[in-house]
Amino acid sequence: MATMPSPSPVLMIRSVPQGVNEKDLEAWAKSYTMPDGYGGTKNTSCVKTLLLSDKMIGFVQMGDIEEAKYIMSLYQERPDQMCMTRPNGTHLLNLIYSDKQEIRAQPRARNQIPTSHTRILLVVLKDLSATIMMDELFWIFSQFGVVGKLSSFTKNLKNQILVQYDSKEQASAAMSYLNGRQITFHSPSSNGQGGSGSCKLAILPSKLPELTFKNQDQKNRDYTQINGQLNYHFLQHANSGPNLKDTLTKHAETWRWRIRDFLWGRWVLGDGWLDPKQDKQYQGVLPPPKQGIPEGQIGDCVHISEITKDSVANHGDFSALQIWKICGMYGEIVAVKMLFKYE
Repeated sequence: MATMPSPSPVLMIRSVPQGVNEKDLEAWAKSYTMPDGYGGTKNTSCVKTLLLSDKMIGFVQMGDIEEAKYIMSLYQERPDQMCMTRPNGTHLLNLIYSDKQEIRAQPRARNQIPTSHTRILLVVLKDLSATIMMDELFWIFSQFGVVGKLSSFTKNLKNQILVQYDSKEQASAAMSYLNGRQITFHSPSSNGQGGSGSCKLAILPSKLPELTFKNQDQKNRDYTQINGQLNYHFLQHANSGPNLKDTLTKHAETWRWRIRDFLWGRWVLGDGWLDPKQDKQYQGVLPPPKQGIPEGQIGDCVHISEITKDSVANHGDFSALQIWKICGMYGEIVAVKMLFKYE
């Protein structure tokens, strides 16, 4: 028989309503009035919150263990009254003591590496308008180097993929050009005719040293075999063999390879346009790299841009502490510094 966790200042909410954020959890934790021990009352307080929205689980660290005990006593007496009101209705909450005494950012796993050394990219497919196939992504990213593996998953309701290159330099070139760009792609449809879709790529260097999975399926693909065939054709061409353009065109038609004009950093087909297109002055060549994977011995600094005056105005409590709470969900944060000013 499972034992109940011992009392803790941290409460675990196992049924967080959809759309709730950490600010909502904090407001809920501060919404109760309890005896102050001196004949009066006080409002409950909240130290930290943590939300795992993909699992519908939240954690709230109360001001002290007595506050946590008070809320748990209310829940045990009237569980039907422990709820959170949302625009779509009132939702009952399922509470339990956490086995942790405080909310802490997760330390870096032992199998992680500094982002400045990585050859794996974490790509978020923002505003994805249609289903995108793994092979479509393979050819887009293969414009900049040899893509060995792809793995797709959903986290925090966002579609994401991991892209593993042969080298850090190839990964950095891809990130430099594709980060923040809009791509269009062919998408399968129910009538079999296909359609098109689009999304915006948001790319970060991953800390994984190697992308591994047990089996290949629709979410995990190993492209060793295709890369071997491509490498063979490159070698044949280098040794005065068949014309590379003709060979790749033929294979593209036979195997339905959607090769772009560029492959592994080289112009091999078409008129020399990248996908998405580069400026006309760079037709036929890769544009000079912008910032790719950050350099440095540690590579743990992250620059967050596009924080506008309007976005701050809509979130009056936006601060370094708020950034620390958000980023602290993914690793230990040493310091946060705000670098912008506004009137």
